[in-house]
Amino acid sequence: MPENTDRPAGLRRSWFQRLVIGAGVALCLACLCGAGGLAYGLWRLDQFQRFEVQLSEAPPAGDPQNYLVVGSDSRDNIDEDDPDAGAFLEGEFGGRRSDTMMVVRVDPQTEAISVLSIPRDLWVPIQPDGHSQRINTAYAGGPQQVVDTVESYFRIPIHHYVEIDFVAFKGLVDTLGGVPMWFDRGMQDTNTGLFVPSPGCVVLDGTDALAFARSRHLEVLDDDGSWSADPTGDLGRITRQQVFLRRAMDQAATLGLSDLLTVNRLLGVATDNVSLDAGLDVTEMARTIQGFATFEGDAIATYTLPTSNWRTPQGAAVLLLDEAGAQSSLNPFRGIPNDPVDVADVTVSVLNGTGLPGQAGEVADALESLGYDIGEVGDAESDTFARTTIRYAPGQAAGADRVARQLTAGADLVEDPAATGVVLVTGADFSTIMEIPRPPSGEVVDDAPSSTTVGAAADVTDTTAGGAESASGGADGDTAEAATAATTPATAPSTTTTTVIGYAPTDPPPGTSCT
Repeated sequence: MPENTDRPAGLRRSWFQRLVIGAGVALCLACLCGAGGLAYGLWRLDQFQRFEVQLSEAPPAGDPQNYLVVGSDSRDNIDEDDPDAGAFLEGEFGGRRSDTMMVVRVDPQTEAISVLSIPRDLWVPIQPDGHSQRINTAYAGGPQQVVDTVESYFRIPIHHYVEIDFVAFKGLVDTLGGVPMWFDRGMQDTNTGLFVPSPGCVVLDGTDALAFARSRHLEVLDDDGSWSADPTGDLGRITRQQVFLRRAMDQAATLGLSDLLTVNRLLGVATDNVSLDAGLDVTEMARTIQGFATFEGDAIATYTLPTSNWRTPQGAAVLLLDEAGAQSSLNPFRGIPNDPVDVADVTVSVLNGTGLPGQAGEVADALESLGYDIGEVGDAESDTFARTTIRYAPGQAAGADRVARQLTAGADLVEDPAATGVVLVTGADFSTIMEIPRPPSGEVVDDAPSSTTVGAAADVTDTTAGGAESASGGADGDTAEAATAATTPATAPSTTTTTVIGYAPTDPPPGTSCT
């Protein structure tokens, strides 16, 4: 699949299209209006299929908003005789699943875009009844079930919903004129049809881009001419999708904004295969799109979720969320600044100062589940403490403050040269421990949902695994087994905020430009 220099250069514009391009999903909503044809674009926007979905109340225009972008794995619109059907179908026809899911946070004031990719094999409580399943199965219950599951489990407010299918993805990439990318080595995936035989610049057309974005069985070409498998499955695919998203946005930024014929082609593809929530205001969306018209791909902040491998009682390989480790990836989408203190660096001893049976142990368990290192657990010298108190050794003030911000009722902070680390003594005013701490003094939280709390006599709500629920519903659940295996990491863009997993194309060498 060498570089095709004969392909038309296409024309495009909006931030959202480049946004929704990336992950096999995130390429849609944006292709919407040309600067010279705004009124026409707004009319076309009203032609999108709409879903009636209950969402979190959207903040005022201009404030950050979260879009849940779902890539439909539906094959219903694909012709079996299409010569490119292999990349779409992988031997299957019909059905409705979520192939890719991400939360996109757009901040018009700071001109920032953040993307949180959610692994399809993540084991979560599916709403409304809370039975545990792979998160991609929530899509079978419709948009409301997907939104409710994401909001409930991740505690992220969802303000808008966008859904795109394979046909739209392919058509939008083709209308862009393809997406140029540099491959530092040959790559292939016989399941999706991806084949890049040698290093160099390659322009991915719609079919190639889909094969790349959907690749979960990637192989890379070694120096000796053999192919080595990337064992990271869906997590490696997320890395490649995020790279593709950046390059797609760069391609969109090179296109003109006034060619109504190109705008019409983009909108024609999108309106037939992209669905939006009923409350997405077209005028506000158009303003936002125009504000991001020159947005560059490397300015995207991308986030992935830390996970571990787990086998269900039925033997299916799935992924469990590292809840404590995930908070730094989730907080930006909650409007919460990431805390300057890492809970893993704080050792907390818990002493019962109320006399309530088992309170110290329960509080210690709750703090440990949030990632704190637990020291001594026992009774205080007195069980008549009226006010919860945190004693801390010299130099441990920041850790003590972090623990205090985790307590619903707060605590008095007292420096104590005799203390070891941080010592929490519960008092009569102790009530609950918040899973999301208050931000450091002076910092403002935008739209964070209310924290789930831990009672003085209750464990942290188990929102990950367990039970004997069926683990069916994931086409490639067995790939999760190797998803966090050690691999050679790809070169991460400077704005990537989380660990890069698996193989992905790197930036071209100095002096080389793929355009």
